[in-house]
Amino acid sequence: MKIYISIIICFIVFSDDIIAQVELFSKTFSHGLRIVQTELLHEDENYYYSMGYAEDSIGSELGLHVAVHNKTNWDVVKFSYFELDSTWMFIGNSIRVIDFNDTLYFCANARDKNYLMAYAKDSGSLIIKRSMTNPLGGGTYTHDLRREKHRFLISYTANDDVKIVSPAIWIANDDETDEIKYVDNSEKLIAAGKFFRMENGNYLFLTTELFNGEYRYKLNISELDSNFNLLWIWSTPESDKAWVSSEVLPINKDEYMILYRAEKPTVIYQNRAWPHSVMRFNIKTKKVVWKKDVASPVSLLESHIGGMVKSNIDPESFLVVTNVVGAQSTIDSFITNGRVLKINIDGNILWQRDYNIFSNAPITTNLFHNIIPTKDGNYLIGGTAFNKQIMSWLVKVNEDGHIIGDTTSQIDWVETNWKDRISIYPIPTNDILFINQNNINEVEYLLYNTSGKLADKLKIDTENQSTGWDISHLTDGSYIMLIKRKGKKIGSSLIIKSGSK
Repeated sequence: MKIYISIIICFIVFSDDIIAQVELFSKTFSHGLRIVQTELLHEDENYYYSMGYAEDSIGSELGLHVAVHNKTNWDVVKFSYFELDSTWMFIGNSIRVIDFNDTLYFCANARDKNYLMAYAKDSGSLIIKRSMTNPLGGGTYTHDLRREKHRFLISYTANDDVKIVSPAIWIANDDETDEIKYVDNSEKLIAAGKFFRMENGNYLFLTTELFNGEYRYKLNISELDSNFNLLWIWSTPESDKAWVSSEVLPINKDEYMILYRAEKPTVIYQNRAWPHSVMRFNIKTKKVVWKKDVASPVSLLESHIGGMVKSNIDPESFLVVTNVVGAQSTIDSFITNGRVLKINIDGNILWQRDYNIFSNAPITTNLFHNIIPTKDGNYLIGGTAFNKQIMSWLVKVNEDGHIIGDTTSQIDWVETNWKDRISIYPIPTNDILFINQNNINEVEYLLYNTSGKLADKLKIDTENQSTGWDISHLTDGSYIMLIKRKGKKIGSSLIIKSGSK
């Protein structure tokens, strides 16, 4: 008991310094909805924008949301919700947002219709700008959105009534006319994907091929001319089990970095998962320079979106977001982590870091969907955190993957060399206490109240992980955290829980 009291007195001396700190850029938002996911991101001079799938109640109506965030404290200053009378809709692979004439455009689809959505930044209104019913009569999925002179180009997959599938380009002209360009694929190009306008004026187009009519796939890389006619096609081998593309970015005029998914068995369940891989592809030689799995161990859940951007400071490096299953997961209790990694054009992973918001629920799902570079030289990540409910999750990290605003608490270390390996923040905290582990694993964190009773504990087994520890169930007040590694104490810290903001 005496040791706890002495630690508290020591930390009270520094209380003014502890409280005055930068706002932590990792937060979840429900916006008053039952389900809300951040799948799309955008930044302008004044605000961050997050948008994606949403539901306000149990029923047949599904919707989309757009939230406008203050860049300093993350407060939602404007919110819009658009409801569709549909029992099925998808925003998924269409990760692009186009900022044009003070309006944000993005895509969604519901059953047999594709939608070009328009969000007016001044008024906050969210409307269907254009819609297109699939002429083949079946379902449809949007995959990519680009803006060219006087028109939007939307890549989508179109099913017919007997489930024959075709990739297509919906051309939404500014004069309100629409054109549909089906890619002549000889039944090879099945599902559409990302596309990119090359220096020669043609399009690099990524699609998926159904292999021999069975549930096996190939990723196709092809070139289309300016009228969307197929010029050539290259396919991954069947053994790769490659699937839909998530992003394509140029390295030079001949080579591209491609983020895609490939089917693999999960590490826990005897089931399929579709984790992300990255390849470097040369369109001149039609060869893969290298390919690398970036999402092991794979998650039970499908990493259905994912994102990749060029580094703000190094044109030969890229930051990738994906999802992995937590190392401590079992068949009865598992955690899915969001992952960020930095990879260079030679296929070397420079660093990788996993992120989660942990609670005592049997299943805790943390998913990263998208990433954009921000004007201040950092990166904004959008995703979903699901323990008590499905919530929008926003995280901002720097070039090294550390969450912005991670002011370290005053930790009394047994040895000073632990200082750079673990950080704990913010202090005071409210519901979520963040712990950064760098090159250290198998660390246990034990929270004791001032009576010396154990209030909660957490073990983080893996290196390079940022964990948001949900302590909302604890009463407000002061706690002592003992930090142990392999049963031995390595440090201690005062934790002040001050209530929700």
